[in-house]
Formats: sequence, structure tokens, C-alpha cells
Amino acid sequence: MIVNPQRILLKKAVYPTTKKQWQPNSIDLTVDSIHLMKGVGKVLVEQVDLPELIEISPTLDMWNLIPGAYSVVFNEWVKVPKNMCANIICRSSLNRCGSFITTGLYDSGFDNRIGAILRVSHSIQIERNARIATIYFMMASAMGQYKGQYQGKST
Repeated sequence: MIVNPQRILLKKAVYPTTKKQWQPNSIDLTVDSIHLMKGVGKVLVEQVDLPELIEISPTLDMWNLIPGAYSVVFNEWVKVPKNMCANIICRSSLNRCGSFITTGLYDSGFDNRIGAILRVSHSIQIERNARIATIYFMMASAMGQYKGQYQGKST
């Protein structure tokens, strides 16, 4: 069951937010920074080596992106309540421009700034602080709380 976003906001699970970010079933996320993914990433049995990230500077608060994979950091921080999990999907306006967002599941207890991978298939311009993704929360009967390597880090 997807949880009413006002219930989440009242618990300060996602912040900062404005009323414009509230949707019927989710909370919109805004872009803080975009990084080009370069080099090779590795997923091994006991570790993950991430590809190099090169921050792209916007021109007049606008990113001009060509097809490729980018790492996006959102302005918002999330604190997933212990009885919920969360997922991020792209807003339909981003999808209609030929781009999409992917990310993993945010487990119960996750507490950190959030990001995602932006896959651009057709050149696009994105303004700083634009709403490009949305996060929704679901009830979860969790067997524990997130204690992974990203807990409490700034990005």
C-alpha cells in the first residue's frame, strides 16, 4: 500500500519540501547537482567500486545534457520510517523528454540525502531545482533497519 505523502511529511521523512512538491501519492524531488559517470564500475561479491563522477556545472542554472548516464543528487534528504520502504521514479514530464530515472529500493531506517541515475536518451535541458523525480513510500513488514555504508552520509 502506498502511503499518503502528507503522513510522511508530518514525520519529517523528506525535507526540505514545499507545498508544490506534494503530489497525491508521492513527493517530488528537485535537482541539486548532476555528475557525468565516467570509467568502469564494478559489482563484486563483497564490494562495489563506483565509476568516477565528474560534476557538471550548469550554465545560467541550466544543464544541457546529451545522451548518456548521469548521477543526480537531489536537494532532499530522506528518513524512511521503520515500518516503511521507499522508491523513486521519474516524473512523467522527464520521461516525455526522452529521459528516465533509476534507483534502488530505500529500506526501512535509511537516513541520508538521496540520489539516482538519470539516463538521457535524447538531449535535454534541466534547470537547477527542477522537479524531475518523485518518491513514494510503502508500508513494510521489515525484518530489520538499514545499517549500510550510505547511512548518514551527505551524498
